[in-house]
Amino acid sequence: MAIDRRSFMRKSFYGAAGISLGLSKLGICAQPQPPENKVKKSASAQNQVGYREAIIKKYPEQVIVTIAKDKNGKANPVTMGWTMITSGSPAMLACSMHLGHYTTTCVRHSKCFTIAFPSVEMKEAVLYFGTHSGWSTDKFAEYGKCRHEPAKKINSVLLTDAVANFECRLEDEFITGDHVIFVGRVVASHINTAAKRRLYIIGPGKQLGAVEPVR
Repeated sequence: MAIDRRSFMRKSFYGAAGISLGLSKLGICAQPQPPENKVKKSASAQNQVGYREAIIKKYPEQVIVTIAKDKNGKANPVTMGWTMITSGSPAMLACSMHLGHYTTTCVRHSKCFTIAFPSVEMKEAVLYFGTHSGWSTDKFAEYGKCRHEPAKKINSVLLTDAVANFECRLEDEFITGDHVIFVGRVVASHINTAAKRRLYIIGPGKQLGAVEPVR
């Protein structure tokens, strides 16, 4: 027997629809509805403030002394807090200093610099190096109490009483606003033969001291 295609499609459609509708009324095909999300919104523990108010939360912060020689051979040390490791292989360290610092001109002239991790015993010297300008002062000569010695592979000096010294050859520089980031390839590293504690910036207003571990 021949089947009328349109009649078959119409019956099939309504038949399927009818079955579906009937099952829906019986609750058989009803899909379960997900429960309402009743998670309570909690108050944020963060309070938006100005940059200067937030950035002082950075302490304790690293402190280093960066040393480079000027065109006359005078070694100029400057105290800095903005430093980081930028590569493990090859070993590279970076420091960020103000464009107006005398040491900036020294690094650009000599193409090398020393990064020293000062010890707690060097607190007075670190304060002096950070509060006097190399433009008008021979810091090592004027302070007179910071022991230093020639570097081994670059034209710079090492701080004898520092926890560690790193001799760096200038690899690159990047201007970032009012500062310049100097990236140095470490060509020689030195550690103190005595057990010394590293000095840190522990708070605003030139507060320096050791950092105690959290227990």
